[in-house]
Amino acid sequence: MAATSRPNPSFMTVPCERQSRCQVVAARVKPAMWTGLMPVTLGGYDIGEREVWLVSGLIALVSIVAVWVTNYRTSYVRHVGASLSRASMVLETAGYGLLFFLLLAALILVVLGLLPDQEPALYLTALVLGLFVSALSLLWLVFAHRGTATASAEVGLPAE
Repeated sequence: MAATSRPNPSFMTVPCERQSRCQVVAARVKPAMWTGLMPVTLGGYDIGEREVWLVSGLIALVSIVAVWVTNYRTSYVRHVGASLSRASMVLETAGYGLLFFLLLAALILVVLGLLPDQEPALYLTALVLGLFVSALSLLWLVFAHRGTATASAEVGLPAE
């Protein structure tokens, strides 16, 4: 008697590669959500404005760096990065590096309190840059995936 398998709805199973892409994008968007809500949440308590920006900046700085380090260690990001040409990799690294440097510089200025009158503007700048980098990451993952169908098959990942 042949074993009968139960039907497996496609919405319940996500291929490994697609799930990895979703996790990378979700992880990059989360710090932008936290950083956007942090000053609003802290502002509701009876603490000074400087403390609001200091705590918000520290949490943003730590969470953004942690997500970047974690994401670049995933096998999916390394796999897609390895399939890019050297020129594409240099160009993308330079672009992301510049945006990431500006984002970190704005947050470091907020945390250090060197420009107290500009802290809200610097924090908002970091937030907008974080959202922009997240959007670019989504585009990169979508369009970088187009050329990886054969590379996916080589490492045993399902091609879409």
